[in-house]
Order: sequence, then C-alpha cells, then structure tokens
Amino acid sequence: MSGNSWQRDNPTSRGDAGAGGLPWQRAALAALGGCAIFVSACDVPAPATARPEETPPAERGKPAAVALAPDKIQTTTAAPAPEKTPADKTTAPAPPAYTKAITKTDSMVTASTTVDPPKLHAGDTFTVRVDVQIESGWHIYAIDRPTGPSIPTSINFELPKTLAWEGDWTGSEPTLDDAHPDEPSFIYTGSASFSRRLRVAQTAAPGTVTLRGNLHYQACDKFSCRAPTRQPLETQITIAP
Repeated sequence: MSGNSWQRDNPTSRGDAGAGGLPWQRAALAALGGCAIFVSACDVPAPATARPEETPPAERGKPAAVALAPDKIQTTTAAPAPEKTPADKTTAPAPPAYTKAITKTDSMVTASTTVDPPKLHAGDTFTVRVDVQIESGWHIYAIDRPTGPSIPTSINFELPKTLAWEGDWTGSEPTLDDAHPDEPSFIYTGSASFSRRLRVAQTAAPGTVTLRGNLHYQACDKFSCRAPTRQPLETQITIAP
C-alpha cells in the first residue's frame, strides 16, 4: 500500500479532522469552555454581608431588653380626660323668686289665755282673757286703732255651739307712734291684755269645753318688721250639772 493511500483512509492524519472533529476533541473543547465560564464566575466579587451590630451585654441584675419588630411596636398615648357633663358640674341653686312667710310662734311675743270663772253652769257668763308679753325694743299694733301700713292685732276663737260672744274685745290703751307723721299708728309695747265676755247656752251639757284660737299680730322694732304671725291660744271651762 502506498503512503497516499493510507492518509486518505486514516482520518486522524488529516489536519482538519473533519467537519465536526473526533469525539475526544469535542469533549476537550466542551471542557475548556466550561472552565472558562467557571473562571469568569469566580472573578465576580461576592456580595458584602452586613455584620450585625454587637448588642452590649445587659446590665447585671437587669433583664436584657427585648427588641420588637417594627410592626409589633405599640405607642401608648394618654387618653384625654373625659369632658364633664352638666350633671358633673356643681352649681349653686337659684334663689327663689319670693320668700313665703311661715306661720310660727314668734319669740319676740308670747301670749297666754285664761277664763274667769273657770267653773260655771248653763246660762252663765264668763270672761276670756289674753295676756301678751312683748320683748323690749319691739312692739305690736293696736286692735281697734289706726296702724298705718302695718298689720293690726286680732284675736280669733272657734266657739262650740254651746258658747256665744257678748260684746267686743277690749284691751290696754295703745301708744301713738309718731315716727311717720303722715301715717300715724298705735302700738303696744312691754305688755298688753285683751278680754271679752261669753255666755254658756241654757242647753249646754255638763262637762269640759275647750276653747281654741290664735293671736294674729306683726312684731316690729325701729328698723324693721317681721312677717305677720299667728300664735295659737287655748283654754278650758267646766260646765257643772
């Protein structure tokens, strides 16, 4: 066999090794390409990793603070004080539009009631007497004389059917008060007594009869007057058989 004939039949002796080359050549080329890619990848610097800050050790005897995630942190806000309602506010009560006089015993004036005689028979007459004591510096007004704008004194009794009045009330002589010449008034000072006669009915049954009434007056001094007052009066008589 000649040399030219061997080269044509042996593909390994060709310089170009065919279009695709021998299998071992292709494997070598693939290996070289992969290494080149690996070397390129190795040249890329690795990304920097943030190093966590060192947490200082907790103080001795105190527990370490626990960090909360941002979405777990709660902010404490002081609640506003509740606004006071009108019911919570203390307000002084409004003064009354007027002051109503209350009927009660006036310490400036005291009164007592007696009868004479206390024991009698049907058809007899007797006298009821009211004695009034007035504190110094005070006065009350006459029963049957002018009193100016002030309230005159009056005596009222509720009589049972077995008793009847005879005549009017008579009493102490009042004194003229000339403090206001345009409106003269008569007053009682110190003490005063008033009396009136009564008759027992012929048909009155034996027993005890109670007389109840009141003394109505207005007490004043040089500067002011008190509200008109009613002071209760009471006494008894005995009707014998």
